[in-house]
Amino acid sequence: MMQPRVCPVQVCPCEPGTSGAAGPKWNTWIKEFGSAAHIAIPRFDLDGACVPGDGLVIYEGMRLTVDPDSGQYDVSFTATLPRMPVTLNIQLTFVNPHKPQDPRTLTLPPIRLEPKRDARPGDPSGWTFRVEHRGYSTTLLHNAGLRGHIFNAENGGAPVVINQNWELRRTATARFGSPIAIENPNR
Repeated sequence: MMQPRVCPVQVCPCEPGTSGAAGPKWNTWIKEFGSAAHIAIPRFDLDGACVPGDGLVIYEGMRLTVDPDSGQYDVSFTATLPRMPVTLNIQLTFVNPHKPQDPRTLTLPPIRLEPKRDARPGDPSGWTFRVEHRGYSTTLLHNAGLRGHIFNAENGGAPVVINQNWELRRTATARFGSPIAIENPNR
């Protein structure tokens, strides 16, 4: 397993053909989230009711690209965080439209996002990041024989094959601020 790559978002070039976007490299299927995700900083009023406010935003267009022949996948998205470090945890859940009660989950490693120390108020580039993660999962293998499939005891041991027809759901949590020091876990 490799750690996700987190890069500050660059200023968009104005010249045509310089967007940096490249086409798919594999025999792929692609799932893209058309809606944004917001994880609010947990805040509460005196009665304990949740108070909405700032938090981390994952913009529209978060993308999962899968090579079903090798089991490799790429996850990429752009996120803006509040003016503090954030550790982001994401799970992607695949739901078979014919068996919604039997979902499959892919958990990404924690993603640490830390704003630039010299970020200026009003300049979002210090808090906006492009995140790319490449991984491998046998759950996503399609044409590699039976070694990569999940076996389902209810189906007589037949493999469960995840494909592009499955629904993809995203679940995320975030820890805001600096992590607690190991030598003083009670502070």
